[in-house]
Amino acid sequence: MRPDGTVWAVGANDSGQLGDGTTSSRRVPVAVQGVSGVVAVAAGYGHSLAVRSDGTVCGGGSNADGQIGDGGPMKSADTPVLSLLY
Repeated sequence: MRPDGTVWAVGANDSGQLGDGTTSSRRVPVAVQGVSGVVAVAAGYGHSLAVRSDGTVCGGGSNADGQIGDGGPMKSADTPVLSLLY
């Protein structure tokens, strides 16, 4: 997370957890798409979550057990989706 509220990510990305629209692992940081105003981030095994300044939560990556909290079909998201966790 940068001071301007944008998020950059690096590492394994087999479930799209880096949020760059791909499932390619990254050795160099890439911008997470469509997320701004972020005040906190969290990551699990294959998924990531970001809390924005307005209290909304975005999640991406593996959703096999509903861990990104979007209430939709339990499938991976390679770009962040609005979560129902707020």
